[in-house]
Amino acid sequence: MTVLAIYPEQGVSIPKVIKQPQKISAALINEGVLFEQWQASVPLAAEATQEQIIEAYKESVNRLMGKYDFQSVDVISLDADHPEKEALRSKFLSEHTHSDFEVRFFVEGKGLFYIHI
Repeated sequence: MTVLAIYPEQGVSIPKVIKQPQKISAALINEGVLFEQWQASVPLAAEATQEQIIEAYKESVNRLMGKYDFQSVDVISLDADHPEKEALRSKFLSEHTHSDFEVRFFVEGKGLFYIHI
């Protein structure tokens, strides 16, 4: 399940919460963020390899690679037992920006992104 929480810029308040994928997409596209939900072409095991995951989402990945001229794709798997969990996680905790277009998609789990409007 995907949830979008939109917080007011000033003050402490309850966020506007959106749970419907079509409404999430509509809210984010206004900010230049493309939101999609993909289906794997085959069931994936918890221990699926990078190659198996990319293959399961090949149609969607190839569509975006063609549309935006991406040259590479990779997969990261991070769970509570990963030996480099803290180092990998710390890379994403500090606020940073990207000068180029970037895609993130989750097969399982969660992520938290902040978009300053």
